Amino acid sequence: MPSRRRKKLRPARRSAQAPNEIEDLLKKIREAEAQGLAADDLREQLWKAVNTFRRNAAASKNSRVPMPLPYQPKSIVITAKRGQPGVERAQVVSGTATTKPNGKPSIVVTPVDQRAKQAQVADLMHQIRIAEAQGQPTDTLRQQLSEAVDSLKQ
Repeated sequence: MPSRRRKKLRPARRSAQAPNEIEDLLKKIREAEAQGLAADDLREQLWKAVNTFRRNAAASKNSRVPMPLPYQPKSIVITAKRGQPGVERAQVVSGTATTKPNGKPSIVVTPVDQRAKQAQVADLMHQIRIAEAQGQPTDTLRQQLSEAVDSLKQ
């Protein structure tokens, strides 16, 4: 039993709209034929208009310049340090097209210092919960937490 292979469908192409001159000639030809009149002269005019349209379309097609491809960086370097949340750094490394005169890449993404402070607050809260669960004193941790929260407000 032969297997059926599915063909990959290409995206549908859309035809360019015919110029008004061609549309008008087609309409006149239909009207003439409906009335039983000869439409040979109209057909000749139609073929001339179609050929003119094709020549103009071919000329404009050959003169088109393709769009440039969007810039794509060669790589992205992300660095982080274990145990130090909030000090992550992302850097786009690319060719000479996107480097500044000083040789550094033009796009460097670094997190704001606020993020490190927020991570410190979350870590101190976690340590306080653990210390309370173990029955240990939390005064020092609470003082550090208060200072960390105050530094966020500034």
